[in-house]
Amino acid sequence: MLLAACAQDAAPAGPFFGGAAAEEPRAATVARDVLEQGGNAADGAVAAFFAMTATYPAAASPGGGGICLVHRPDPAKSEMLDFPVRKAARGGTIGVPAAVPAMYALHARYGRLRWANVLVPGEQLARFGHPMSRAAATAVRATSLGLLDTAASIYGAPGGDVLQEGQTFRNPALGATIGRLRTTGPQELHRGQLARLLLEDIAGAGGQVDEQDLRAMAPVWSAPITIEYDNSQLLVANNVAGEVFRDLWTDLVREPGLWRRASVDRSHFLDAIGKANRRFGASPPIGSDNTAGIVVADRDGMVVACGFTMGPPFGAQRYGKATGIMLAAAPKDGIDQQQLLLPIIGASPNIKQVFLGAVATGGALAPAAAFETIAQIVPAQRRAPEALASPRVFWAGPGSIMLFENGTSREMVADAHARGIDQVMMQAIGQVNLLHCTEALPRVPQSCGFRADPRGFGLGAGGGF
Repeated sequence: MLLAACAQDAAPAGPFFGGAAAEEPRAATVARDVLEQGGNAADGAVAAFFAMTATYPAAASPGGGGICLVHRPDPAKSEMLDFPVRKAARGGTIGVPAAVPAMYALHARYGRLRWANVLVPGEQLARFGHPMSRAAATAVRATSLGLLDTAASIYGAPGGDVLQEGQTFRNPALGATIGRLRTTGPQELHRGQLARLLLEDIAGAGGQVDEQDLRAMAPVWSAPITIEYDNSQLLVANNVAGEVFRDLWTDLVREPGLWRRASVDRSHFLDAIGKANRRFGASPPIGSDNTAGIVVADRDGMVVACGFTMGPPFGAQRYGKATGIMLAAAPKDGIDQQQLLLPIIGASPNIKQVFLGAVATGGALAPAAAFETIAQIVPAQRRAPEALASPRVFWAGPGSIMLFENGTSREMVADAHARGIDQVMMQAIGQVNLLHCTEALPRVPQSCGFRADPRGFGLGAGGGF
């Protein structure tokens, strides 16, 4: 009993169905419930997305976009699914929705349950309401004025205030939209009656999206970045965030065991993160309340890790009254939030096992957060809770401010000060939702744990049921 109490990452006794970790807690429990009902990781991820459209529309919406990584160990297969919000052909402030065709593509290729079944939880949450989570309430409170201007019917509370944590949050129009997608299929939002309602909503919000924009939207399957390490692989999103993570790993974890040595030069660490993040310039795009991540694993070892975004928090802050859909902002030139979502999967393809899944969010802070967490778990072999809680550092090179969390070593702070680097302490540098198996999945499922970053208000849910 004493040993069991110490094993914080171990799954409970009983059959193992898998689990999930997400930025918004109800999405994690929805994914877990779908796994328990016989679904796989793809079913769980799709169900969690539609749940988040009802519970966390700051980052997840049928009007938004995102990116997913999928790894299936046997037979081994790894893919990336990219579905960015794009500008309409005629321009405008509203982006072209991308998420629903992508979720259907993910389900069609990898799902096990019927499409209709995985949409039911999201539909019910939107139709009948639910107590607002702390994660959602925090995002709503930070964006309250804009939301009350355009979506007071769903975010407004008596007295002219916005909804608070624990108050009932419902969106019946979105529930009807998800119900229509459930019964008539996902194409309805881009080609059918729902498409016409959506275009009316977008036009009413001042957008320029037209029928051709909707019809042309299609997700793209491609290969992720693969980082070889100690007979294993880290599969990383093939975007800007993935490139930064790869550069950090290449520079700082050159061989097995290097990172765990006490003699690792922290000054070199600072130089490496400055070099890798230099592409962001002196004012990097940071923030985490406009992106959300979920990682799901099932009993067979399939892992799906997805990040979702609306651009700015709540996208364009325009709500479609006919469809209940929160509309995403059209992307601006330069590096946008889509390029900064960072799903990661750790696998050992030769033995058909997986040992890690993660999604890092926080804009330009995401690669640093992911690296500092995973480098402590994989090479340094620290426990996942300790790695997640460890203080993080971000720097984008000369001319930028070094950001650091409370608890950062005095030596690193002093070194930066001696080099003339301005510094600011932050409460949180990115968020990482994490699956980690001290052994491997599916071989030793009881070694796996699901954890949300303690800097946020998410949840890790799973294991045995």
